[in-house]
Amino acid sequence: MTMNQSNQRLQNAARGFSLVEMLVVIAIIGILAGILLPVMAKAKEKAKVAQAKLEMGQIENAIIAYKSEYQRMPMSAFARNALTTTAPDFTFGTHGVSLLVTNGGPPAVYQTNNAELVAILMDLTQYRNGNPTVNAGHSLNPKKIALLDGKPATAALPGIGPDGVYRDPWSNPYIVTVDGDGDGQVYDGFYRNRGVSRQNGQTGFNGLFNPDSATGGNSDFFAIRKQVAVWSFGPDGQASMALRADEDGEPGGVKVRNSDNVLSWK
Repeated sequence: MTMNQSNQRLQNAARGFSLVEMLVVIAIIGILAGILLPVMAKAKEKAKVAQAKLEMGQIENAIIAYKSEYQRMPMSAFARNALTTTAPDFTFGTHGVSLLVTNGGPPAVYQTNNAELVAILMDLTQYRNGNPTVNAGHSLNPKKIALLDGKPATAALPGIGPDGVYRDPWSNPYIVTVDGDGDGQVYDGFYRNRGVSRQNGQTGFNGLFNPDSATGGNSDFFAIRKQVAVWSFGPDGQASMALRADEDGEPGGVKVRNSDNVLSWK
């Protein structure tokens, strides 16, 4: 074998080894990406849940501060007039987006989303889209106190949009229920329903309870033991009364589409 032939073989071997190395590195990167990407996605969702919890806490604190300042809940006359003995608390729901979450009364009764609440808490007389608010002439916040500070959004995106709606990190409106009759508990327009919250008799999921002992909890009066309840549809952007058997190990089945909802009272 000549010297040139020997050198050629060494060069070919070197080139072949480099190709194998490159393929191995690519394979390792692919494996690592397959491991890390789901972890990163979960971390991102956890960060969004934490952000939602923070914003819900700010909304709740702003409402409590308003009540302390004015000795009433931040509601328009329309919302107050919608309260009844069977729907004593008002839910700022998804009106204008859908009627999935209402104020607890029939759809024909006054319905609105959280923009009305935001306008009162931020002392807005006009939304950024130019539409007037229920706070004309600062009538519902006469001291002109800005109690809520949310990130402005340019469209129907996370933050407070031009329409005044406060949306969660997944771009869905926050649902807010306030204690309209001053009894220290709220009947949320969605979570009050036994199809959503009933676990066993008067005991409900997520810390809810039904004071209706006459029916043994078999009525749509599941209450949250707070003056204010705020919640988000969570990562899947859905809420449903449909049940599926025991997916998360909870007795009696769980609300699959509600299991990722973010709740201020939990």
